[in-house]
Amino acid sequence: MPRRDDPDRRPPPDRSFSARLARAVLVVGVALLLVRATAATVVTVRGNGMAPTIVDGEPILVLRGAVGVRQGDVVVYEPPALRIPLAPASDAGTGTAAPEPGAEPPDPKYAMRNTAVVDPEELERNWSKVRARSDGIAATIRPKALRVGRVLALPGQTVTFHVPDVPLGILIDGTPIVRKAADPLPLRLPAPGGGAVDRPPAPSAYEVVGERRYRILLEPGPPTPFSGFDLPPAEAGPAQITLDGYLVLADNRVEGACCDSRALGVIPREAIRGRVLARLLARSQATPSLAPGARGFAWMP
Repeated sequence: MPRRDDPDRRPPPDRSFSARLARAVLVVGVALLLVRATAATVVTVRGNGMAPTIVDGEPILVLRGAVGVRQGDVVVYEPPALRIPLAPASDAGTGTAAPEPGAEPPDPKYAMRNTAVVDPEELERNWSKVRARSDGIAATIRPKALRVGRVLALPGQTVTFHVPDVPLGILIDGTPIVRKAADPLPLRLPAPGGGAVDRPPAPSAYEVVGERRYRILLEPGPPTPFSGFDLPPAEAGPAQITLDGYLVLADNRVEGACCDSRALGVIPREAIRGRVLARLLARSQATPSLAPGARGFAWMP
């Protein structure tokens, strides 16, 4: 048995909570640096189409490509051309500047409002690679803003529309989306001109899709129809489609309705530019009714 003064006797390992926490932070930090240096980047979201999960001005960590995308994941995608025309939107609260007098009218393909978007130039610049565009669009036209949304259904899954008395009126592989009512959520969201705007409490709920549970802002009236799909009239009864792409919806079901699968239809796999891994920083004042710690760093649910 070694004596107390034996130099070969090792001290007991430090098992204090602070030491374990420091080691865990170090490991996570190194892992993030490795990911950041290879396949991920940090970009800033503009607009509130993903509120309350992500609000205007919050940075997110994005993993490049569509590999590993599952139900409930948050993705960055390039919107295809609109399947239906959109009514002109008010400039107030959308983050879209009014056209200058005498300016050419915008191409309808780019007329979608800035709900929850990522600047494609920033994304590509941070990845240090600019992908050539070969769709014949004139170089003078600014690239479409990339959208941020949540995947509700994957390629190969069957979606049944026009189903009464279920959330969104849809079934995914014959199963309705799980939804649980939550308290109305007051929001203090950034305004386009600076400052913040207090909004009255918005109806909200928790949804569960796949292994993901997240909070959404509900539409106050009937849900927005899926006009981006070639569906028969609702009066004809349920309509079933096997997806050849992704069904993507914004968490803010009001402001995101213009630019997700409800208006655009299926989002092709090649349009998925990245998967959101985490919200890095957050505006805790955006959700004053929640505990401050609820809006810090968060892996995406």
